[in-house]
Amino acid sequence: KIQAISPTEYVVKRRDNRQYFSIGPLEAFLLEQLIERNSAEEIKVAFADRFQDQLSDADLKEFIRAIRPMGLLQPSASKTTSKTNIANPSSAEGTFANQDVDADGAEPEETKPRSRFSLRDQSALFFRVPLCDPDEFLGRFVSKVPFVWTRWFLVLAGCFMLAALTVMISSSAELANGLPDSAGWGHAALFILVMLVCTSLHEVGHGATLKHFGGEVHDSGLLFMFFTPCMYCNVSDAWLIPDKWKRLAVTAAGGVCDLCVWALAVFVWRVTVIGTLVNQIAFMALTICGGRSLLNFNPLLRLDGYYLLSDWLSIPNLRPRAKDYW
Repeated sequence: KIQAISPTEYVVKRRDNRQYFSIGPLEAFLLEQLIERNSAEEIKVAFADRFQDQLSDADLKEFIRAIRPMGLLQPSASKTTSKTNIANPSSAEGTFANQDVDADGAEPEETKPRSRFSLRDQSALFFRVPLCDPDEFLGRFVSKVPFVWTRWFLVLAGCFMLAALTVMISSSAELANGLPDSAGWGHAALFILVMLVCTSLHEVGHGATLKHFGGEVHDSGLLFMFFTPCMYCNVSDAWLIPDKWKRLAVTAAGGVCDLCVWALAVFVWRVTVIGTLVNQIAFMALTICGGRSLLNFNPLLRLDGYYLLSDWLSIPNLRPRAKDYW
């Protein structure tokens, strides 16, 4: 699938293992021509028509050779089953797509499409373990609560957060007094449970927002970032959304969900009796979601704030580029 993000940037999605590539308008045009299975002559004529420039056979061969390792071209069928290439040897795929095929018809090792997920080729400091495909669940969830993505709900949520902030500031002394009581193995186990629930809601916020805007979410699981257990929801499909503000909404949704949970927890903590189980859970939830929001929106960390800044500025791979520049 090819999606125009801007006049100078296109995103290509591989459906087999859901990889994404950022390309320019020339490359996008040539890929579309290959998808339509046009012949080499037809591609050259269409290219000259579109860009007012000539495309040589060598340039077309080089382009196909460059995209082959990305797995964007399907391997040709065997001689016994492929009648299209024999009947139409002048097609672009028949002429160029098999330049590097071995004599026995097998595809070279480096051009074979990679599997959907592999534990190899991952950094020990940023290690993912997929657990489930949440796409169907998120689709049902979005259909149940469509009002969450309306403007009036966002306004009400903002007012709710401001009210919670006022309550929290006015009750700062009681909040500080609750810290010494949160000790012991029982509190630790409860804290981990509350953290898992809050983090799951954070990831559901990302995935559900992408699903609401028409994307797909097929990967979710555990993430070990600097050996710290976290959770993740792969919302890379947001790259296929042309509207920048919708992409920003997908990235910000997790943090907004955290702030909503934090605000609710503040009120529950304030109106319940101190020391009860409900009060302890609310205290832990407001501590987790409030503290995480401060870190999550920090653009210097590789979290939501960083990706918001990267997408807002339309600079993919912002961190590596900034590091190289520095």
